[in-house]
Amino acid sequence: MSENAWTHDESCHGDWENLTALQKGHKFFQEMADNNPRIKFSGWQQLVQNNDVSLGNQIVLARQTGHIWCGVWLKMASTKLSV
Repeated sequence: MSENAWTHDESCHGDWENLTALQKGHKFFQEMADNNPRIKFSGWQQLVQNNDVSLGNQIVLARQTGHIWCGVWLKMASTKLSV
């Protein structure tokens, strides 16, 4: 989720209002999962993971999760490449 996604979106009221963009993404997919119990969700680790690598509080439950892809770029981000 982009860091500035939904930051100034006027549609974010109530429980959405004080969430970060990542938390709003988690909440969105959790609510979609709650309302569609027969669907399995797959995505990058940000679907369930916070920036500090902990699991979010409002995430799709394991029983509704298909695949979670981890970002190989995390290891690469700390590696300096010379060209």
